Formats: sequence, structure tokens, C-alpha cells
Amino acid sequence: MTRIITVEILGQEFQFRVAPQREDAQDIVNYLKTKVEEVQARVKNISDHKIIMLAALDIASDYYQIKKEFEDYRGLMTEKSKRLIEVIDTQA
Repeated sequence: MTRIITVEILGQEFQFRVAPQREDAQDIVNYLKTKVEEVQARVKNISDHKIIMLAALDIASDYYQIKKEFEDYRGLMTEKSKRLIEVIDTQA
């Protein structure tokens, strides 16, 4: 069974079907709305289509930054784990 989330963006109503266990769906919709509002505040006198495109680019940029930070963190943790294993192996 799916549930439906309704969101209004730029005066248009959209409905999305989401899995019932997807508890963060409303948070995701709110994030999208916030990004659209940020673009509207930053850039004046452009079409709704361009507002959505700029919001999508902002979201993609956020995703890329978080992905890079995660990859850097994972690399750091992998390196620390290797060093820790070496220390443990030398003391065993």
C-alpha cells in the first residue's frame, strides 16, 4: 500500500506516491520547497521553469558535496581501521 503526499510549488499542486515506510518523504518535500523559496528570494523576474531548474541545480550541488564528504570520511576511516588492525596484529 502506498500513501500520497501533496505539495504545492509555485502555485501548482503535485501529488507523489510513496511507500508507507518512507518516513522522511515529507522532509524531502519540505527540502524541495525550501530550495525553491531560496531561489525565488535570490533571483527575481525569472520564469517558474528556471526557478525549478536552479533549485534542482542547488539540490544536485548539495548532493555532490555530501557525497564527496562521505567518500572522504570513508577513506579516512578505512585508513584508520587498517592502522588499528596493524597495531593489534603487532601486539598479538
